[in-house]
Amino acid sequence: MISRHTVHHSRTTPNPTNNFKCLQWNARGLTKAKLEEFRQFLSLVKPEIILLSETHWKKSFYVKFKAYHILKKNRPNRSGGGVAILINKQLSFTPLPLTPHDTVEAIGVSILSRSNSKIDFISAYVPKGDCEMADVAEIFNRPNPVVIGGDFNGHHDMWESNATTNTAGKTIFETILNSQDICLITPTDLGTRIDPASGKISTIDLTMTSSELATSATISIGPSLGSDHLPIILTLNTTPARISRQPPKWIINENKWADWNHLLDTALIELKFSEIQNPEAATTAFMTGLNGENEYE
Repeated sequence: MISRHTVHHSRTTPNPTNNFKCLQWNARGLTKAKLEEFRQFLSLVKPEIILLSETHWKKSFYVKFKAYHILKKNRPNRSGGGVAILINKQLSFTPLPLTPHDTVEAIGVSILSRSNSKIDFISAYVPKGDCEMADVAEIFNRPNPVVIGGDFNGHHDMWESNATTNTAGKTIFETILNSQDICLITPTDLGTRIDPASGKISTIDLTMTSSELATSATISIGPSLGSDHLPIILTLNTTPARISRQPPKWIINENKWADWNHLLDTALIELKFSEIQNPEAATTAFMTGLNGENEYE
């Protein structure tokens, strides 16, 4: 891994009881023709979180996954691009309020762990070989432990042997070095993209995590799924909180009803509930706030 303090790759095997799988993939258009093969791959790997880039989805294209909630950010004014995150429906999550940028497309969620701490997951895409350092730093500098995965279109000899460094590669590298806690855990020459014309292999799909997650993370490459980018399987040593199948129950104390409502209002403000536009995400955020205050007596 690469951080401002160390330069090495961590390959420690996680505790088998805490294997949290995250799939990262530049789909180069996750159309109807690719969806069936992709769904079959998900049923085999069973990732908890999927970070997608270059979905090429449009507002008129409706897609659904039985086991996953979908958060997506399509390009509004032109074709191509687009990022999305699929979240296992058993996980408790809230969307991250990320500032839109011209040089980086990004979407994120915050996942609740069993210890009541949170881990942020961000899917990112740099459409050109150029990006602003401020745009990258905004998604790197998170208050919670974070996993960032995406196609950054960046070449640098720190993760590609004999690479000709481009602007995006230099920006990503310098942003990592300037970060307080971000580590690049992509092994050198992982080989995430195969050029369909020349057959040349490059590593432009990168994975970054906070240092506390990096020390026990492992990465492997999956099979071709119809894109010139290969899927990346990331395993973390963490245990998420899972939503109980039993509906929550409350004992209502009328004398403390006003105080309870105030606590719920505060929780929804912190979750930025009024800014959420996705109905599924809004429902999850409301239930997170509701369940977070239901122990008030």
